[in-house]
Amino acid sequence: MNEKSTYPIQTFKFKLYRKVIVKNQQELTETEEYLQDARTLYGCAAKTTLENVFTFKLCSYEPTEKVELAPSVDTPLFEIKYSIRAFIQLKGLFVENRQGTCIEFPIILAGQPQ
Repeated sequence: MNEKSTYPIQTFKFKLYRKVIVKNQQELTETEEYLQDARTLYGCAAKTTLENVFTFKLCSYEPTEKVELAPSVDTPLFEIKYSIRAFIQLKGLFVENRQGTCIEFPIILAGQPQ
């Protein structure tokens, strides 16, 4: 993973991200937000490879209300998309205050069977 970099990886951060797109005939309205706080793992040295498994339980409710998260959908009227964003922050010159490089993994949240 970090085999070619001259800088060590300081941290890995993982965040649950949601994008909602409302499809109106005249325009598209997009809302983007992070739903779950970042979880941080320690990094690794420069020119090394790290293999690790990271697991965490996704939140099932809206952050500010006791309402269940809406499932992933794609309809003619609106879309709800979820993903896990992994941020890789390097340790070195001019990188201390950056969020880091982002890799995005799309996920599908299924609704509860009724």
